[in-house]
Amino acid sequence: MLKEVLSEVRSQSDPILSYNKSIKDWRESGRSVFGYLCTNIPEELIYAANVLPVRLIGGNLELYQAYNHLPSFVCCFTRSCLESALNGDYGDLDGIVMGYGCDAGCLLFHILIKNMDLAYRFFVYHPLNTETEYAVRFFEEELERFKSSIEEFIGGSITEELIRDAIKVYNKNRILLKRLYDIRGKNDHIILTGTQVAELVVSSMLMEKRKSNRLLVGVLESVKGVDGIHFKGPRIHVSGSMLSDLELFDLIEECGGMVVSDDICIGSRYFWNLVDEYKRPVTALAERYLRMIPCAGMCSGNHLNTRLAHIKKMIKDYKVDGVIFSIPNYCDPQQFDYPFIAEELEKEGIPFLAIEVEKGLNEARVKNKLEAFFEILGDQ
Repeated sequence: MLKEVLSEVRSQSDPILSYNKSIKDWRESGRSVFGYLCTNIPEELIYAANVLPVRLIGGNLELYQAYNHLPSFVCCFTRSCLESALNGDYGDLDGIVMGYGCDAGCLLFHILIKNMDLAYRFFVYHPLNTETEYAVRFFEEELERFKSSIEEFIGGSITEELIRDAIKVYNKNRILLKRLYDIRGKNDHIILTGTQVAELVVSSMLMEKRKSNRLLVGVLESVKGVDGIHFKGPRIHVSGSMLSDLELFDLIEECGGMVVSDDICIGSRYFWNLVDEYKRPVTALAERYLRMIPCAGMCSGNHLNTRLAHIKKMIKDYKVDGVIFSIPNYCDPQQFDYPFIAEELEKEGIPFLAIEVEKGLNEARVKNKLEAFFEILGDQ
């Protein structure tokens, strides 16, 4: 049963968007598709307009055209997204939305809108200081501007009732994904692997949310009552920002470990915080997306402490043995973030390992590092 459901999930959510069945089915019904480039975009406003939002995640691609527009000292995620666009992989998109996450992402947005034939493009201005009431007020106004631009595109109104309905659908998705994390991380037996759960999170970004919810319920039903296999290897938390694929997760499992938690953009950061369903919808969205778990690109002021508290809680809740930092080459925010988090983990006696991530991991080198790290964990 689980095998069949996972197979259906994969068939519906290909990260190569030109092959993505969910996008094809949506467009065949005459509806629009928007790609978005950052986890801090309020998808609910797009979904409420009967437009399909999908996450652009790039991939492990050979780069030919991207270097005509970007220097080599830009992260592999930015380069692979641009290569995908120039290859025509984003040809089914009607629009692209970006919110401030890092300078490279902002640069990518502007290159994409100059090189793609898009009917819609929008940049959501996201304040870095999110703690004040002024920040919420500003972001509410920004989301109202975003909503108005979508209404102009669709030629119709996005009512509060439509937004409330979208919030409920997305909150259900978040709750289902959290349940999968708990099944994976709070058991001593393997019922779902780290890679399988990560795949399900990524799939939820690449298909219509009601369809995703139905499939996630199917996964949860298929593992109900399953005992699993007792796992004695190292339990790993992956810390970082954006990954274009799950190769690191695969290598961790090949070396005998298991990813039981993470704080990455295509992982827990995507779904961890719910939207308040009882407040005015746009206000609730502004609060949720302002005060979600921050990534390295948004870690100014007290955000670092918020991020650290989230990591420490996951380490405790999911009985983590060690932390692996995924640090993309040329990612300044992650390079600045790492020393602070590492120092705090060292104070707590939590072992950690840093892995530099580039387009396609050096499998032999990374495996050597992982095996040595796991041996250290096993000796403790």
